[in-house]
Amino acid sequence: MLNSSPLTLHQCIISLEHAIRVISWRLKDLEEKDSLPADFPIKAVIHAIKIIARNNIFEWGDMYFLQLLGTAMGTLSAVMVWATLYYAYYEVHKLIPLHNQHLLYFI
Repeated sequence: MLNSSPLTLHQCIISLEHAIRVISWRLKDLEEKDSLPADFPIKAVIHAIKIIARNNIFEWGDMYFLQLLGTAMGTLSAVMVWATLYYAYYEVHKLIPLHNQHLLYFI
């Protein structure tokens, strides 16, 4: 069954500040669990994420814009960092604790 409820633009946007906070929490979770390399530069990575997120300039026609809402999904950082780390935090802290008994894991 498909969900055909209309979405507004605002419902599709993850706040930059919220996403930065959640991604920082996820990286710190991984660090506490020793799931990152010993010399992983966590502070530098979080700082870089902030710079990239807050300074995305895109071209549309012959004009340039500073993106103020959401993340430019066509950028490498959006897929590799933003979406993966943001959703991983949600999965680990919300979905798994709530639905673990209904999940089937494949190894």
